[in-house]
Amino acid sequence: MKRISLILLSYVFLQATTFGQAPKDTAYVKDVYLDLENNIVNQKVMEFDSTSVTDLMLYFENWGGQNFRNYSEVRTSKTENQIILKYITSTFGILDMYVQMVVEFKPNRMRVKLVDEGNVFQPGTYSSGVSTPAIQSYTYKVKDYFQDGIIIYKIAPGAWNIKEKQASGAKNYKSSCDATLLEVESFIRTSKEKKEVPVEKSDW
Repeated sequence: MKRISLILLSYVFLQATTFGQAPKDTAYVKDVYLDLENNIVNQKVMEFDSTSVTDLMLYFENWGGQNFRNYSEVRTSKTENQIILKYITSTFGILDMYVQMVVEFKPNRMRVKLVDEGNVFQPGTYSSGVSTPAIQSYTYKVKDYFQDGIIIYKIAPGAWNIKEKQASGAKNYKSSCDATLLEVESFIRTSKEKKEVPVEKSDW
């Protein structure tokens, strides 16, 4: 029994020593947001030749229908030249977050803007005698995890390395938003090309 306890203590000490000596890195909030004050993560103007507002909106809604099972609920607003979506992403790694997508349409172009809307409601938990309170919706934004605009963390992923989880979560969140912009543009370009492919003549 003493030997097992000694082995366990040695292991814990080794883990703590290794973690303490792990190299550090820094994540910067300016790398997550395009406009920190207005919580804009990214935005892009997409240009398409000879495409009406009606067609652009149709292409975009087709993308929305394919990417969201409950698209009618995700779409919170639609006018003659604007569509607004609010969806949930789990890429942050700490909390699920709301993302607002604002899409503005003009002939031959559209602007897509992604905004950090804050966290989704998280219920309280109770485990092993420890109670964790609920977190109300819109309490935190990703930027709230940065102190003075940075997160200094040890490069040693693990359940106890909270700073690393926050830093990697923020990076994943940013990457997800960037990928969404690329997906929207690629989908519309592909849809437009398919529509404009000339119908070949045949003898049928």
